[in-house]
Amino acid sequence: MSRRIDHAWSTYQHGDYPRLLRMTPELLDAGTRPPPAEIRARPSARTLVADIARTGPQVAGVARLATALGLTC
Repeated sequence: MSRRIDHAWSTYQHGDYPRLLRMTPELLDAGTRPPPAEIRARPSARTLVADIARTGPQVAGVARLATALGLTC
């Protein structure tokens, strides 16, 4: 999962939202179940989710994941 998070962060920074959403379905689906431990514990993953929820494309899965992580959007 670590490489996926790093790759997702890089893709997000380049603004390629369609690719980001295709490559990280497990991040988006995490709102329907408890987030994986690495996403909960890793600051860069939490920042990625918070940034996407705040400024990225409006996707329900991201908002659910942010809420599950206790992040304010």
